[in-house]
Amino acid sequence: MNELNINLILSIIAILSAAFAVFKAVKDPDAKNERSVVLLKEQLNTEKMVTAETVKTIQNCLHTVEIKQDDIIKNQNLLAVSVGKLETIIDERIPRKNNQGKRPK
Repeated sequence: MNELNINLILSIIAILSAAFAVFKAVKDPDAKNERSVVLLKEQLNTEKMVTAETVKTIQNCLHTVEIKQDDIIKNQNLLAVSVGKLETIIDERIPRKNNQGKRPK
């Protein structure tokens, strides 16, 4: 082998090495980005599920509060009726002393 053949072989190896280095440099960031995208998608799906569960819990809590509020309103109305009955009974037992027909406070 002469010097020209050795230079030619070394040149071909250098070109192939450079092409491989360029290919590797271009391919590796894409692979890393693909892994990052997959991880981000998984995280997004997990957060969506957590958010959906949180919304369901909040809706259930609101429904419970509405039911309790309705019960309080019913009890308040019953209390108002009871107070009205007591007022009537007191008015019947203790006569009013002023001219307007109302008991002084």
